[in-house]
Amino acid sequence: MFRHVTRTVAIFTSLGLALTACSGEPQDLPEPPVSASDSVAENASPAPDAEPSYTDVSADRFEVDPLAYAFFGAASSERGCVVPTREDAQNGPAFGCKIELDVPETALADLGYPAEGNVATAVRYDPVIGFYTFSSKTDPFAMDAPQLNPGERVTLTDFTFTRVDDETLIVERGLSKITIKDGEIVQENPDPNREDAAVTSAAEGTRCGTVTSTEGPDRAVIALKKDTDCVAAMEVVNDYTSPNPTGGAATSTSLDWTAPNGWECARGHHPPGQPWNNINTRPVCKGDAGSVVIIEEDLL
Repeated sequence: MFRHVTRTVAIFTSLGLALTACSGEPQDLPEPPVSASDSVAENASPAPDAEPSYTDVSADRFEVDPLAYAFFGAASSERGCVVPTREDAQNGPAFGCKIELDVPETALADLGYPAEGNVATAVRYDPVIGFYTFSSKTDPFAMDAPQLNPGERVTLTDFTFTRVDDETLIVERGLSKITIKDGEIVQENPDPNREDAAVTSAAEGTRCGTVTSTEGPDRAVIALKKDTDCVAAMEVVNDYTSPNPTGGAATSTSLDWTAPNGWECARGHHPPGQPWNNINTRPVCKGDAGSVVIIEEDLL
């Protein structure tokens, strides 16, 4: 079973003082003068490295279609990214960055299709596991698109892209970050063993809590949206998964249920790497204060 871990993938690629006395009695001597240079030397400390500054640019520049943002890559190992303008849009594109390998040995993707060689050709994202590599022959760039220039930064539908230099692109969202630099990919994703966090404004990917069961394995409750109220979400989830939910248990195969406070729960999250069917779609509870998925711990 797929289990994501953080990894790096190679892809393309004393001061002495002499005192003298005129008599046998000790003499009080004046303090030696302190020069400005001595004072500076005593108080000097290494200057911290300055934080790099970037120019934030408008997302409008990258809107190539009503449903898509896109930019071409500037690095040899990163060929560009596509982002949906609205994640709830029907038939819109999924997030993806195209990568190109240039190494003697094949770099295996986290997910993909053996029939295609399982070569890491793209970067994708899931709120639960973060950024992952994927094997696909699909080219998302059947369109004209601008470049994100070195020193520029842009946020497109909650993904923040920073072009550090010609060979370095950083992509961030929620608790996750990926750096594509000089032929390498460095993934920094949430710890699969992260602890519960009872916070009222959680980052995407935060573990809000745990659902325990006497009939099966424990399940994690993960925030799918930024600023999710984990406390409110867990109240809903605990009611939804209890033996006797308020108003009665869900009876449909989609597990639809509405909480007294208006939150709605139903199947709605498909974990990467799982076959596409109704059973493999995990329950999601969402309301005005956020959205969470209830998912097995071995899928974190």
